[in-house]
Amino acid sequence: MSDTAQVSDTARVYGNAQVFGNARVYGDARVYGNAQVSGNAQVSGNARVYGDARVYGNAWVSDTAQVSGDAQVSGNARVYGNAWVSGNARVSRSPLVISGAEYVVTICDAPHVCVGCQIATLEQWAAGHAPEECPKLEAMRPHLIALARLHHENGI
Repeated sequence: MSDTAQVSDTARVYGNAQVFGNARVYGDARVYGNAQVSGNAQVSGNARVYGDARVYGNAWVSDTAQVSGDAQVSGNARVYGNAWVSGNARVSRSPLVISGAEYVVTICDAPHVCVGCQIATLEQWAAGHAPEECPKLEAMRPHLIALARLHHENGI
């Protein structure tokens, strides 16, 4: 931890993880592995940031959201609820998060869509990429693809 960064008594930062700048980690949040939280970013609640993930700028990660792998959350993005941002996904504005099916669907910055903890491009997902047999997701697929295209093109 460095600069004016803050980590609350109940939050944990371990491994080679770093928190610096004016970043805050609080609640029962965990930052570990080689993850970095910097700038004015905040990680709170039961959120997890791990692997080589980065949260920076004015971004917030909260509730039970997870950011992992080489994923980056930046700008004014807000990642919360049960959202998972993983792989090499980039989120620089608030993602569109849809729950109620077998897995949470997180529509990140173009061209990525996360289904559960798996990431694919929108075109891969439209072509049938799915984590496993998911009848609810299959039924919702055309609508989710339309929403993802709107989000990617217009930020809706």
